[in-house]
Amino acid sequence: MKGPRQKLFVLAISIFIFMASAGCEEENLSPDMKKARLVANENRQLQKELLQREKEIERQKKLVDKCLQDKKESEEKIMKDFEEITKNALTDLEEKVKLQEENEKLKDQIKKLEEELAGLKKTE
Repeated sequence: MKGPRQKLFVLAISIFIFMASAGCEEENLSPDMKKARLVANENRQLQKELLQREKEIERQKKLVDKCLQDKKESEEKIMKDFEEITKNALTDLEEKVKLQEENEKLKDQIKKLEEELAGLKKTE
């Protein structure tokens, strides 16, 4: 019976050693392989970051385009409003000049009528 127990013991030890070496496979990697894996992981991370930055750049470009469009629309509105205000101011100024001329004429008419009235009172 000693024979089968020894065989079983040797088999169990062999399985244990095999499993232990399989679990330590990563630890048994050469320094170059470890370095290569680290570089590969870093490259994947950098690619993710680059993709995120590119998306952010695109988002920022869209915002800049929108701002430029808004600025252009605002400038056009300001010019339109300025032209309208200027036109209204000129119209108001022309109306003021006409009213001043009319006032002068009316003052002259009042003065003439007052003189006529004074002349009539003297003749009475």
